Amino acid sequence: MDRRAGAHTRRVAVPAGRPGRRLGHVERRQGGHRVTDHTAGDRPANVRAGSPASREVSWWATHQFIEAAVAQANCGPLPAAGTPAWCALSDGDPRKLLALAVAGEHHVLRMEIGQELLIDAGKNVAAAIDCTALAQRIRNRDTAAYIPRKKTA
Repeated sequence: MDRRAGAHTRRVAVPAGRPGRRLGHVERRQGGHRVTDHTAGDRPANVRAGSPASREVSWWATHQFIEAAVAQANCGPLPAAGTPAWCALSDGDPRKLLALAVAGEHHVLRMEIGQELLIDAGKNVAAAIDCTALAQRIRNRDTAAYIPRKKTA
């Protein structure tokens, strides 16, 4: 137990099925907040190894890769992932995994379209705002040096 004022420590033994919480983690309470200390070799669940430097996705590159993989496998027609025909395939059947890859291609397309829409929306917002006037309004409001005049008819 940690002897610092306001800090209580306990060793947490959590079943291995919960991600990010393994044996050897130390939990302590400090100021009413729970803090988890990780032993050597562990990392928090929200830190991913090899996180990409960019979140930009390319559907076309994904499509070309999946198309080549399906052609190379030469397995014939693929059932759509999750359908009864797909569920009936054995777990060792390569068509089952290829069908999942083809379905994943659709997700990449949705992500790319969403990213393009966000970019367009950001450009539209930037074009609609007069940043200089907005900055002056914010600056003047914060310093209380500016009092807007009431317009009379």
